[in-house]
Amino acid sequence: MKQTLYTETMSGLMIERVVRREEYSMQSRHIHRTYEVYFLLEGERYFFIGRETYRIHAGTVVLVKRDQIHKTSVGDKAYHDRILLQIDGEWMDSYLKAHGMPEMEACFSYLGGALVPSGAEWGRLLEMLAGLREEMKGKQKWYELLAMQKLAEILVLLYRSKQQADMEVVQTQLKADGWKYRKVSEIAAYLTEHCETDESLEQIAKRFYISKSYLTRIFREITGLTVREYVNAGRIRKAKHYLKNSKRSITEIADLTGFENITYFERIFKRYVNVSPLKYRNGERG
Repeated sequence: MKQTLYTETMSGLMIERVVRREEYSMQSRHIHRTYEVYFLLEGERYFFIGRETYRIHAGTVVLVKRDQIHKTSVGDKAYHDRILLQIDGEWMDSYLKAHGMPEMEACFSYLGGALVPSGAEWGRLLEMLAGLREEMKGKQKWYELLAMQKLAEILVLLYRSKQQADMEVVQTQLKADGWKYRKVSEIAAYLTEHCETDESLEQIAKRFYISKSYLTRIFREITGLTVREYVNAGRIRKAKHYLKNSKRSITEIADLTGFENITYFERIFKRYVNVSPLKYRNGERG
């Protein structure tokens, strides 16, 4: 059973608290333009992000960059309670820049992954989240400004927490143990670095010394995507970079990112980004 305790939204930000008592795993691909901060209040979850799977427990924070593949799945117990923030980067960047802080992309590049704040830090984070939720719920005069301020405070505390922790130890401790998790991590890392590959599923399976059927099953189970969907997501990320930062033609970009023809490229791009490559280059966002 799913129980939504609250959902508050405003332009650029959403906060939601959900309790689930049944076994729940995200089934479909989960990639979005917002930045995500996930606070696990109770329970245990597996959290795949980018190329790693973490086994997280109560008191863990997971930060997901925009356009980053991620999926949560059931841990040892079905029950869990979490708070989720979805943040529009462009909306928050103006506030961060005005106060001398790194923009969202740089901030999440540093913070991205799983963090375990100290007990005192965790208590302060929960207080900040409660204050943020109250501002968004009450919508009193200039609440948008106070919401931005409280969100910035949350990011600052997480930044300090990461600076003080031995993150190599933390990340190692949180990584999911088990052969299939390590194997999927290896495959995901390879596909991230070689997303332009035209290797078949059979060739990839052979490269990692497993059967095609087993590769198909464990990759979808852990990432929420098929191998082809994962490869295409990586290609689209690179294509977006070229569209924003180069003058290469769309045909050239399709070829550079491994798509067999421009028609297929445009169809996949629109599926992931919700606008055509040309509209994306011209500043439209899905």
